[in-house]
Amino acid sequence: MSAGRDRRLRVETDKLEAFCLLVRAASAAADQAAFAEVSRAAAIALRARFGGGTITSAFAWLSGPAAQDALASVRAGDVELQGALSLIELEQAVALAKEAETLQR
Repeated sequence: MSAGRDRRLRVETDKLEAFCLLVRAASAAADQAAFAEVSRAAAIALRARFGGGTITSAFAWLSGPAAQDALASVRAGDVELQGALSLIELEQAVALAKEAETLQR
């Protein structure tokens, strides 16, 4: 693999892991106040790590082709996970995001 491709895969996998953590936190929020707190914390974390973003954008990204490509790269062993979540947990979070996006439409 080229250095550029390796960097791109790492960035996309980092996004996948971070966004899945946000989806899990948002999904676990017990009420609107807890969700709002997760949303505020997410905005701060996404700004610091990726230059911006929201829970809504994380859900949308996880529902799209870039997340599927990142998951495929992890499954194929092209890139390793570095976060706390397993591949199964990432797949579950992506499924949650897709379901939420479908319900929102």
